[in-house]
Amino acid sequence: MIDTVNGFIYSVSNLSFGNNILQKFNTQPGTDNAPVFVSEVSLFQSANFFSFQAGAVDATAGYAYVTAMNPSLITKVNISGGTPVISGNNSFNAVNNDAFGAQIDTLRKRMYTTVTKGVVVSDLGVGNAAPTVIAKQFAASNNNNTQCVVLDHTNTFHYTALSVGSVYRRDAGNLFSFINDNVGGLPTNRVRVGIIDSQDKYMYFSSQNVDVGFMSKHGTGQNGTTFAAVGALLNLGAGVPNCVTEDSANGFIYFGCETGKIVKVATNGNAAASTAFTLNTGSLPVRAVVTDSANGYAYFATSNTAGNAGLVYKVRFNGSNMPTVDATTTLSNDENAIYGATYDAINRIAYFSTLDTPGKIIKVALPPSAAAASVAATRVVPLH
Repeated sequence: MIDTVNGFIYSVSNLSFGNNILQKFNTQPGTDNAPVFVSEVSLFQSANFFSFQAGAVDATAGYAYVTAMNPSLITKVNISGGTPVISGNNSFNAVNNDAFGAQIDTLRKRMYTTVTKGVVVSDLGVGNAAPTVIAKQFAASNNNNTQCVVLDHTNTFHYTALSVGSVYRRDAGNLFSFINDNVGGLPTNRVRVGIIDSQDKYMYFSSQNVDVGFMSKHGTGQNGTTFAAVGALLNLGAGVPNCVTEDSANGFIYFGCETGKIVKVATNGNAAASTAFTLNTGSLPVRAVVTDSANGYAYFATSNTAGNAGLVYKVRFNGSNMPTVDATTTLSNDENAIYGATYDAINRIAYFSTLDTPGKIIKVALPPSAAAASVAATRVVPLH
């Protein structure tokens, strides 16, 4: 989680079964120096506890929120001072409903958390008050697993994709009367990633069936569109999709896939995919992406095997033409298991996180020209 307003990154580490900490790092914006470890706080601990899975930052209010699995839980952390302080916890009281994803509605000070079989909405509370659950919706069938959620840019509607092949829409301003409309069109398998376009007209969800990736397009029901599936299900032809980004200026969606390919999809019409574009001949899985929309670039990061360097590819969107790799940045040999990324657009810095032991935060400077991104520094996450 990144706080670009104040220049901090927050990382959750699972030290051992039931032992998790939230660590705070100063990103040292405007410099090539490595993020500096500031302090840490122990999170909720239990013998039955597995791990914290997702989080979000409300930098203006000065709080971070992290969600946990088994039991499903939301923890509020005051990050306004030097050392994070836990303000409170609130259980979702949902058996077998592990919390996976989280999004904050900053307008209404609410957080939407996807759990195994539904969605939980929490009021974030005033000041140090603990979050409170104000609405829940769980699927009637045990097969209806909540997999992906998107919130439109005006915080008006909240959309959830289920593994049974439906998309549900809820009115964010009227939480106690959920709009239970559903849109078909998704394959009945695992939904991977989703995105809503910058105009809040259409949303795109990718899914997998074993090692085959698909995409479906849906109208949001806003800005002249109908809340319905658009066109046929699309086989991406590049394996399982792991990440997604948008070229809003030219009307394209890009999926990064497990096969080392990216797929460029037109957002007009029924969304026919262009030919998959291969990033690397070694078929290294594409696991994370950050986007520099102002200069027309995306930076896709690939994971590698132990002892071999991960790579960051600088990809030019290139309008309606096929994308091109302008430059490649090779990380260190112990920086290979890249799984997450976030972007500080103000200072043009990307931060990539690894699943290595110990974990690492890699700070990468992104030049506006065609020059390669440069690794400014790497911060090893302290172990205990």
